[in-house]
Amino acid sequence: MVTDRLCIRPLEQPWINEMTADYTAHQRLLNRVAKLSIDPTLADWEMWMVQLKDRTYIGDIALKRQHDTVEVGYFFQEDYRSQGYATESVGALLNELVQHAPVIFKAECLKSNIASQRVLGKLGFTVTHEDGNLMYWKK
Repeated sequence: MVTDRLCIRPLEQPWINEMTADYTAHQRLLNRVAKLSIDPTLADWEMWMVQLKDRTYIGDIALKRQHDTVEVGYFFQEDYRSQGYATESVGALLNELVQHAPVIFKAECLKSNIASQRVLGKLGFTVTHEDGNLMYWKK
């Protein structure tokens, strides 16, 4: 999937192999991939890699599909935050999903994560409830 500035791709083995060549730059994502492969509680999550058009990795999106509900999570490298990349990439992926079937989207973020709250709000999510340090969102 391609937007004006980004490429959003399912994380597949060839991309993992390519990223392993520059472990330092992709350490966080590669550690997450390793955890996905050994932690059974994470087995249902699918990963999408977000890159600039020059193939620079800038973040990732995780989806957990359950019937008509999709839980969404995302992470962006610090140098690429506050530039609209999360809103652009997550929004494009969610728009693609609703083209195929009605979907309820859910997300959660820390109450202290104001940037994530802004992203979710821009994407049309609303807060359903709060619990401890977390805010729960739905669209």
